Amino acid sequence: MPVFPQKWAVYHSAPMQEQQEKTFAKRLENDKKKAETSLRKFGAREFACEPDARIAGQKWLQEHPQFRFSSLEIRTTTRKLTKKRGRPKAGEPVETVYTVSAEIEYNPRAVAENR
Repeated sequence: MPVFPQKWAVYHSAPMQEQQEKTFAKRLENDKKKAETSLRKFGAREFACEPDARIAGQKWLQEHPQFRFSSLEIRTTTRKLTKKRGRPKAGEPVETVYTVSAEIEYNPRAVAENR
């Protein structure tokens, strides 16, 4: 089969570049809103121990690679085992649960790669 010479021309349009930048910025905003919603749901989960909460935080970051935690706090909460209202009596068994409170920001390396 004969090989024919080819000539390629690459065309760059400034208006199209601006439109793509706007689209990219909108997509980043939408992704951040979705990630914040996911993070709020993640913050409502309760964990049995602190290492479980940290592992779950790392897993959340793996699922959302373009973000990183700007702050991560693991909160300890104690509550009664029985579902009665009021303050627990002395010696009444209580359980300790851990929740994650975090703030996110864009990971500049991942955003630069996507850009």
